[in-house]
Amino acid sequence: MKLLSLKCPRCRADLEGENNSWIFFCRSCRIGVDLSRGHEQEFAYECMAPVIQRSETARYFVFWLFHTRYHALAEKEQTPSEVCGHFWVPAFFIKNISYFGDIGLYYNNRNVTLQTERCRKLTLFPADRGEAHAAIYPEVYAVKMEAARRRRVTDTAILSTRMVWVPFYETENEFVDSILGWSYPFGAMV
Repeated sequence: MKLLSLKCPRCRADLEGENNSWIFFCRSCRIGVDLSRGHEQEFAYECMAPVIQRSETARYFVFWLFHTRYHALAEKEQTPSEVCGHFWVPAFFIKNISYFGDIGLYYNNRNVTLQTERCRKLTLFPADRGEAHAAIYPEVYAVKMEAARRRRVTDTAILSTRMVWVPFYETENEFVDSILGWSYPFGAMV
């Protein structure tokens, strides 16, 4: 097994992350290094500006943002429609997702758009879902969203991938999403 140095492949600074993470970050180069495929793979990242401002301490949660193209075909149509869009997939696992829900699906259903800002020196939540695992979700999300319109999805293709840091507010016993304002207990996220 090859030992990885956890140094930035560009500037050689120490990468930021936790022991159980698959993704580590260099704030100076603004890249995430994904190790989930057994080798270093770089992805650019952006920091999301909070829609909701609160006084509590914020902590960044990492999402994959996939720019995706697929075809959707309704039952009585002859020609499929080409659809391009962005799909948000958490780079972290939610415990008991059937109870707490899928944050990525909520972001996609609400058409959350990327509004960036400069990253502050805030704490990062561990990113333990690599790109290889997350890349199956754009098709899953597209199928769920188009099923509501009674359309079938085919030919899903990921056009580009990047990461987005989203600030969540940390209260005594929960995290509050700074974009939708929804709260999740520590037990769901930690």
